[in-house]
Amino acid sequence: MANIKISELSSATLPLGGGEELPIVQTGNTVKVEIADMVTLQQIVSGNHDLIDGVNLQGTSAGVGNTGVDVNAFGNNACLNNIGSQVNAFGADAAFGNQGSEVNAFGSNAGNGNVHDNVTLFGTDTSADGPNQVVFGKNAFDEAMILDFDSLTLVRKYTYPDKSGIVALLDDIPTSNISTAQVSISALQISTMDVTPIQIVAAPGVGKMLSPIKIVFKYNANTTPFNATGTRLFYDGLGSTATSTITIINSAVDSIAIPAITDNTVASLSSWENKSLLLYNISSSGALGDGTLDVYITYETITL
Repeated sequence: MANIKISELSSATLPLGGGEELPIVQTGNTVKVEIADMVTLQQIVSGNHDLIDGVNLQGTSAGVGNTGVDVNAFGNNACLNNIGSQVNAFGADAAFGNQGSEVNAFGSNAGNGNVHDNVTLFGTDTSADGPNQVVFGKNAFDEAMILDFDSLTLVRKYTYPDKSGIVALLDDIPTSNISTAQVSISALQISTMDVTPIQIVAAPGVGKMLSPIKIVFKYNANTTPFNATGTRLFYDGLGSTATSTITIINSAVDSIAIPAITDNTVASLSSWENKSLLLYNISSSGALGDGTLDVYITYETITL
């Protein structure tokens, strides 16, 4: 094949296998090199040394002293003194002194001195405080948002609505003072409610009071109705009623009753503060009754 121009040669079959040889001139001598040895291009600028295969470097002293594997450094001193593997550093001093593996650092000083694995850092001076994190922001942890994936066991997907707005933390969302409760009362308890009232809502604590909004009674009839003068809700300690009187427990069939909230009592603060809501019968319920009662109440807890 002597005296054949390169332009006259047949085209090689692609893809190349890597073992094909090319002639090159090295220190004045013509030598051969395999394609595989030329695949990884290193742009090594002044100051780079002690580098192993598999790194791409760009920028003054990028990766100086690097001993990692599969490292891409773009920016002055990016990956300088890095000892981690599979590191991508973009920005001046990004991943400077990094010791973690599988690290992506984007921004000046991002990941500077990082020691954690599997982290991605976006922003000037961003750092991770543990493995498996994505960090956004600047100034280390003073102005940064951290997404921590360290304890995930499955893939989690979160979908945001197609609208602009502010994402609020749960602790910053105002909580409602409106609550609901449900209490089931047995036939035995009903029969003694004139002597032993049933607590429907517990006392809220010092500096607070309860204000009932709505109450629903559901009577579950059995064989024998009760025979009481009436049932109503009242405030423990105050002694005044919170609802109108009803005779639902005297019903022979399943029934619903929604008594009115009626209390207009004027009393001292101590009479209202930290008092529970109780259900009682005005007179004896009648020992022979055998139905049960479900009580559903909506109420507000007021801070005094």
